[in-house]
Amino acid sequence: LLRLAFDGTPLWRLYLPAHHHLTERTDGKIAALTRRQRWLPGVLADLKVADNGIALVSPEGELLQERSIHDMLATRPDLFSFLSQESGAAPPDPDFLHANFVDWMDREDLAERDPIYALSNVLVTVRDQNTLAIFDWDRGEVVWAWGQGELLQPHGAGVAANGNILVFDNRPGAKASRVLELDPLSREIVWEYTREGFYSETRGTVQRLANGNTFIGESNDGRALEVTRDGEVVWEYRTPHRNEKAQPAALWIERLQPDRVQGFLP
Repeated sequence: LLRLAFDGTPLWRLYLPAHHHLTERTDGKIAALTRRQRWLPGVLADLKVADNGIALVSPEGELLQERSIHDMLATRPDLFSFLSQESGAAPPDPDFLHANFVDWMDREDLAERDPIYALSNVLVTVRDQNTLAIFDWDRGEVVWAWGQGELLQPHGAGVAANGNILVFDNRPGAKASRVLELDPLSREIVWEYTREGFYSETRGTVQRLANGNTFIGESNDGRALEVTRDGEVVWEYRTPHRNEKAQPAALWIERLQPDRVQGFLP
């Protein structure tokens, strides 16, 4: 895990099995996804499992704490059940806890609305469990989970300013991805974007903009698009760059406000 100055100069580095995504909290601490091999009796008897976790890192790059996503999910069998390892396309899957996005609750106005937005809570997209889960970090337990039976290998879930959750639902095999907006309190889908040809088998990002439009990264097609509430595309970009397979690709696409880069750009 590296922290770089805007010109690329390394400020610090931490040797940590981090992957996919991290987020900086309002107190300057960093939450990063991790992956560690461990035995989980009763899950896969003959294989080590790649347990995913969340590491909390100080602003200076010191590891403060790390929690297991498996252990937190297992605290509330009344809220969450692990998918059967026999249900996958190629079981058993030692990476069956694969997560790809972490979003820390950081809005006091939402925290006053409902306990699931508590400032000690963190939202994680657990792709291979088809699940969005909210964990209470202080207690080390899951307090909300949704997605099984509705999502298929999702990516990039985050909380919008209105408290709803946006997520890129990849739906591999169906060749028809979609972006969903979910009210986590009612557990109802309140908005959806999908179109013929809109598809990213893996990856994918989604961001609600200040103007109410939604900014989407159709990652495996190397495409960024901004859509209105009615689904009209008002802006799009396709990267000219190609990956090692000569395919267009853009793992992460984000719209930055000018104040984020003011003073750094020429």
